[in-house]
Amino acid sequence: MLRYIHLIIIFLSFFATTGKGASASFSLSEYEWWAKLSTDSLMTRGREYLISGDKSDSALICYTIVTSRYKSGKASRHELYLYAKALNNMGFLFAGHYLDYEKAYSYLTQSLKLSQENRFSDNLPYVYLNLAAVYENRKSVFGISDPKHDALKNMQLAFKSATKEKEWNVAFTCFTNLLNMVAEDNTLHGIQEEIRIFKSIFSRHPTPMGKYAMTLLLYQKAYCKEDYGNALHQALQMKVLAADIPDIGMECELSARWKIAKAFAGKGDFKMAETTYGQIADFIREKEMDDEMVNLYEAYNELYQQMGDKEKARQYDYLYLKEKDNLFHRSNVEKMERSHFVNEINSVNEQMEQLNAKRRNLWITLVAVIIFCVVIAVALALIIRGFFRQRAYIKILYEKNLALAKAEKSKERKASTLDEDRIGELCDKIDRALLDNSLICSPDFSLQQLAEHIGSNYKYVSQVINDRYQKNFRLLVNEARVKEACRRLGDPEQYGNLTIEAISTGLGFKSRSNFAVTFKKITGISPSDFQKMAKK
Repeated sequence: MLRYIHLIIIFLSFFATTGKGASASFSLSEYEWWAKLSTDSLMTRGREYLISGDKSDSALICYTIVTSRYKSGKASRHELYLYAKALNNMGFLFAGHYLDYEKAYSYLTQSLKLSQENRFSDNLPYVYLNLAAVYENRKSVFGISDPKHDALKNMQLAFKSATKEKEWNVAFTCFTNLLNMVAEDNTLHGIQEEIRIFKSIFSRHPTPMGKYAMTLLLYQKAYCKEDYGNALHQALQMKVLAADIPDIGMECELSARWKIAKAFAGKGDFKMAETTYGQIADFIREKEMDDEMVNLYEAYNELYQQMGDKEKARQYDYLYLKEKDNLFHRSNVEKMERSHFVNEINSVNEQMEQLNAKRRNLWITLVAVIIFCVVIAVALALIIRGFFRQRAYIKILYEKNLALAKAEKSKERKASTLDEDRIGELCDKIDRALLDNSLICSPDFSLQQLAEHIGSNYKYVSQVINDRYQKNFRLLVNEARVKEACRRLGDPEQYGNLTIEAISTGLGFKSRSNFAVTFKKITGISPSDFQKMAKK
């Protein structure tokens, strides 16, 4: 039987041509530049390289970078979606270009699992389609049997999921592949449900690909009934319709040519079948589809066997076997070259991961240094603030001591007009008066009132205060009041229900602000701080 099904499966998987040659030389610096691109940009570039037909290695680099980003760790839903698509595309590349079906299967099953778990339903048709291609290619290219009919099952799943997603062209593509896959049995029995669904879709969405699929269905029905004339008519129609199909028209035309030859042979018109095979040979050479030669030699062998020309049949059987060996040889050589290339990508990818790890560590170190600098800066700011506050306190104490020093000098310069006994007597009376809260806490308490209270002359009392106490009257009284304020603020049991303002008023101060300034100037701390310390 002809083994051409695998080609249309691969080509239709992404609606793009996939040329044989692939060239991509790159260095670590180029890879690093690519690695800086966003995931969306890499996916776009990979798609462009894939469609170009001769840059599959470049496409593989793009998808390898994408998949390496999400091997571990968390990712957004959009990133996971792109990861699933990249895995699917890599599976396609390894199956269609590198003939490494083990890796292809691994990537495709990963993409399938990820798509199912995250409900990326629009990716499922392509994954199933590529899985079907893997099983069918293993069978058609390497002769590995498919006893469980996995190729057919996955193609049916691809058709159903594409229909569910309303991806009509994908659905028509899958249906075309289904028809080709059952062609060997000359029966449509196993895909009756798919035929019913296809007809329903096609009646509403008659796209060029749908028209091609419908004509193929009519061909298959006619061929199964051995109505070879009608089959030939439908095959000729397929050839015409292939010209309107974008991207994969060439592959669809080749498929139509095979069916034309097959219909001629079915009619017994071996001469036209032979002529058609000659036209197919020219078409294959013109389109550089060299791998199809093995199918052509096999077809010639079968044709000449039907014609009874055993000599030519043996000749083409030899060419078939020889070309098949050449195909395997080229496949193995290309696979070795691709393996080297893939290993090179993996090596560069590992280097990139190590480089990124170093960069992450560098960033972590840099952040740690910045945090340390910030902490040091805050600490210095607090130290400087404390330094200036300390300077303020020192200034207050300095002013107090300076005042005391000036008073001392004034005392030394000033000659007293009172004898020591009289001065001592007045000091005792002044001290007793300063202990009388009812006297000193009067807002209007004055030096004259103090002199009258102790029974002395105003001038003498002032002289004693200045000489012996080394301060003026107002400061002397304020110190006495502050001393009483400290006692009251430090006694929360008796005065805890009073506010600082109430205490200051009770001590004769005219305002809270005046009290606060005086209290701090004398004690070095504010009344509120003193009260807080007393409560601890």
